[in-house]
Amino acid sequence: RASAMPTAFCTTIVSAIIVTGQQPRLMDFISILAVGTIGFTSVYFSLHSSRQLDEQRRQVIALNTIAEAVTRVVDLQVVLQTALDRVTEMLPTSMGWIYMFEENRLVLRSAKRTTVDFLALHDEPMRNPTLWLNQPRVEREQKGDASGRIHPALKTMGIQFWASIPLRTMEGIAGALIVAGEEFTMFTSKQAE
Repeated sequence: RASAMPTAFCTTIVSAIIVTGQQPRLMDFISILAVGTIGFTSVYFSLHSSRQLDEQRRQVIALNTIAEAVTRVVDLQVVLQTALDRVTEMLPTSMGWIYMFEENRLVLRSAKRTTVDFLALHDEPMRNPTLWLNQPRVEREQKGDASGRIHPALKTMGIQFWASIPLRTMEGIAGALIVAGEEFTMFTSKQAE
């Protein structure tokens, strides 16, 4: 519809020139060219905006679908496992843990691709919830290094980095998400934030 208007206008100008028997002038050519250019530009940007709106609509539909699926699930364990599955697929990382803050301590509620309890590997001071709940953390250590940033049990599984991200709700801090993987340069502190 939008492309028909410039075409009709150009046709009207050409028809008027033919009907009146006038010789085409330079200004007539410039008018036709200007109308065509403006028409083409408006059609182009209309289609571009329409495509962007379609993409945004698809994204909103996808988010709504996820939200509907989550609201149908009443078992918190299933919700946490589903969330962990999506996060480890999206990043991609090989392992993940979700800890919930309960009775002033972090309790493992979900793990992905491992039976190892990430926090249980560490000494008591490292299990302090304040280390995990206040800000994102990223640690990395190459397999051959021995600086102690990555627990040896994790390194035997090929882990070269881990990142922890506090989980927040409207009521406050709910827990911590920890992901780990083999790629040394996978995550920066800024990306964790």
